[in-house]
Amino acid sequence: MLKAKISKLEDVPEAQRALYKKLEVEGGAAVFLLDVEKVDGYELADTQGLINGLQSERQKSHKLAKYGTITPEEASAAVTKVAELTEEVAALKKGGKGLDERERAELKRVHGEELKVERERSAARLDEVRRLRKEVVAEAALVSAGFRKTGITKMMKPILAAEMEVVEDDKVMGEGRFKTVVLGRNTDGTMVERIVGDGKGGTRVMTPLDRALELAKEKDYSEYVSVDEPPKKEAAAPAAPRRAAPTPAQSNGQGQGGPPAPFNGAEVIRRAYEKKRAAANSRS
Repeated sequence: MLKAKISKLEDVPEAQRALYKKLEVEGGAAVFLLDVEKVDGYELADTQGLINGLQSERQKSHKLAKYGTITPEEASAAVTKVAELTEEVAALKKGGKGLDERERAELKRVHGEELKVERERSAARLDEVRRLRKEVVAEAALVSAGFRKTGITKMMKPILAAEMEVVEDDKVMGEGRFKTVVLGRNTDGTMVERIVGDGKGGTRVMTPLDRALELAKEKDYSEYVSVDEPPKKEAAAPAAPRRAAPTPAQSNGQGQGGPPAPFNGAEVIRRAYEKKRAAANSRS
């Protein structure tokens, strides 16, 4: 199977190297992309760019009725605020100088209520961020897998999104970075990230696109996949019947009955040539 992108031509057989074009990457080593001609709007595309673009537009357009426009940065800031309030309460508990028991109890109650409200708001914001991200990623994966019709994509989106979860990336914990994973049920009933083969004898984490491609092959959903049809060839027009060469009499319009025969250039040239040859013979 042809690869969409390779880092060097030596990664593919020599017979396939002419199919790739070199792409210079700013600040990095050049890569080679499969040179595919765009046909009827379909082309080799960077699906990650599509995912990022869809996510950006969704974040701008969706609003929570209670909390306003939500972005991952705002949700991360809210979590930070909860941590700061928690530290303030801890400091008050440790100090507490100049406050009597009643005042400390009231202060503790007020901060406790503030923390509860802030936690609920943060949880709501994070839930909305996760929901929107799952929809964006699921839609992009389905379109890439062939579910291109608007109605079909809308129908399939909740099916794929139900198997996905948005979690904070372990590699950048605490920075508000998220990743979307596909979950499956383990033998003990717990939900874990699904693992697939990497094509090289190893394994890797399943992506939403991997799962969308699986759905495209399943009996219940394969009929909804858009298939690129080759352009139809126009049927060749039937050849016109060839007309028989007219006789000399017909060429002169002297045939028996009917109108004069149509002009035949080949016959006129033939007769002129014969007259010229006869004249040349008579002079000799």
